[in-house]
Amino acid sequence: MTNRKPSSSIPGWIHLLFILAVFFILRQVSTTSREKPPRKETAYVTIDTSALLKETTQLITPVKSSSVIPTPFSNLITTAPVNDILIEPDGSVWAATEEGAATYINGHITEYTSADGTFPFEQATSLLLSKDTLFVSGFYGVAKRTKNKFITSNIDISLIWDSLQDGASTWFSTQTGLYLVTEKDENPVKIDKDSTNNGLRYNWCRNLLRTGSKLFIIQDSCLSIWELSLPASNPNSWKRIEYSDLNINSPVNSVGFDGTHLWLATNSGLFRILPPLNEFGMPIKHSAELFTTLNNLPSNKINTVLGHKGNLWVGTEQGLAVVTQGGSIKQIVPDKPYRPLPIRALSFYGEILWIGTDSGLQFINTAMFQLT
Repeated sequence: MTNRKPSSSIPGWIHLLFILAVFFILRQVSTTSREKPPRKETAYVTIDTSALLKETTQLITPVKSSSVIPTPFSNLITTAPVNDILIEPDGSVWAATEEGAATYINGHITEYTSADGTFPFEQATSLLLSKDTLFVSGFYGVAKRTKNKFITSNIDISLIWDSLQDGASTWFSTQTGLYLVTEKDENPVKIDKDSTNNGLRYNWCRNLLRTGSKLFIIQDSCLSIWELSLPASNPNSWKRIEYSDLNINSPVNSVGFDGTHLWLATNSGLFRILPPLNEFGMPIKHSAELFTTLNNLPSNKINTVLGHKGNLWVGTEQGLAVVTQGGSIKQIVPDKPYRPLPIRALSFYGEILWIGTDSGLQFINTAMFQLT
């Protein structure tokens, strides 16, 4: 009989698996012992810097360049928001404001308001001087200056946007039509859609501008032009430039003339109407060039424009600019750190430009720099 060695009851491959498992466990233990302890969490305090950010972003340090002219601005003369400015021949400055009227004389500001009984209305939109009498107009009527206060005048017109004094004639633009008052008769003559045989497209009239024998009237969807040498009742005395033909899709706030072209101030930029004004009598279709912040305007919202010696001064929601005779646009900024203010009104007295803002009045001397 042959004796055999008893065979192992555990197969070899199981031994191999056991050895590999032990090796893996030992390696994991070694790796875990070398890991860094978890990082301690740090508590952070959040600081609201929105107020600080607002202050720093509003303050702008002027930098002189070919397109920016730092200029000494006067100190702010604080008033209610300004809608119009008029300077009397003696240099006295008047402002129509959201609370009435204000005057700046010899370094002293005086305000006339309904709250103190010195002004009959709560708000004013425009000013005019006729026969040494100052008239202040607004949505509630026309007031005139007496010695120490303003009283309601005999001119029975309301809802007034603008007024224009032209020799013996005074014009008022209102939400119900255009009104004419003469020195001989204070009873206003109404000029509207019906009385002009539809020559005036709408009764709603806003800003006015006269150049030569033409009266320009900003309306809701067009610029109406009246040839004053012809009666208003003659439809041939009227011409219209539709805003849609100029690709203007936002409200028109003001109209200006630089001596060559008409300009329209809108909420989406500044439009120069083509062709030049002296070619308006020709049978030509009008077009317009658009100028925006891409052309160096401080803002696309243009509140007012004013022509002076061939240049066009532009009051925007973020400051002042000028379109020079050569066609360049330059920003006029204070020569010290400043916060841009919405400009609502402009008026020249010689070379002094008075500026009306949401916060009051300022002025600059435009003779201090040369525009090219």
